[in-house]
Amino acid sequence: MRGLVILALSLVAILVIAAPTSAIRVPPHVPIPSAGLNQKHATLQFTGHFTTKWSLGPRMDDDTCQIDTRHGSGTQTIDYSTTHFGHDNRANVVITDSGGNLAFQVPVADRAKPNRPAPGFRTGQINQQGAVEDDFTPSPSRDPFGCPPLPDPPEQLTDDSGCGGEKVPWDVQVIVQGGKFKPMVSAFPSNDLVAHCPFYAPPDVGSGGGIGSFTNLSEAVPLSHVRSIMEKRNGKLIVHGSQSWHSDAPVGGIDLSTTTRATWKVTLIRAR
Repeated sequence: MRGLVILALSLVAILVIAAPTSAIRVPPHVPIPSAGLNQKHATLQFTGHFTTKWSLGPRMDDDTCQIDTRHGSGTQTIDYSTTHFGHDNRANVVITDSGGNLAFQVPVADRAKPNRPAPGFRTGQINQQGAVEDDFTPSPSRDPFGCPPLPDPPEQLTDDSGCGGEKVPWDVQVIVQGGKFKPMVSAFPSNDLVAHCPFYAPPDVGSGGGIGSFTNLSEAVPLSHVRSIMEKRNGKLIVHGSQSWHSDAPVGGIDLSTTTRATWKVTLIRAR
């Protein structure tokens, strides 16, 4: 019997020694997902106010028949809020934890789409006004016999039929990465507003390809701080942010000045 016990222990030792080390080795510098937060649930509340002002030109072009003086200006205000009639609506989000970052994501089936609001996100409000005008006057070099008549009327406005106010579907997701807390706002204004209302914004605002969307919002919040709060049942995190962007970069050879200011607030509450 003693011999059988010794033999069994020897076999166990051989199996342990022979186990492939690659099965237990973790490659260096590879984040290990946290099983404690991945696919857990939270609720999200968001309020945001955004304003943009822009001015274009003037620029004068003389073709020896007429002088075209182009100029314009416009404004845009956007308000997003999950609050409705004083009630704090909350959107459901799922936490994705890859170790090096945290993402608070709206389920794909619940994302906002054109003409379809996302659950928990009250429709946003965009008010946009803009005008670009070309004023035509005779050139000092004008040949009265060789030049066509001036446009009638001499003040020509670009299409602004889509300007005004409208409610838009929108949603927001949050990424926490590299010490930055980043709300990513997506919005879906109508084609009339996009195509038929002059609008310019600073290039570094980050629009994600659409009016009313913002991808460059951020505040400094350590990932470890967000994680420590979200690991607690009913843990609550509130982040306030503000950004501003200004650009004087010309567009199409015309001087353009644009300024956008943003203020926002995100509240995350761990659910289950």
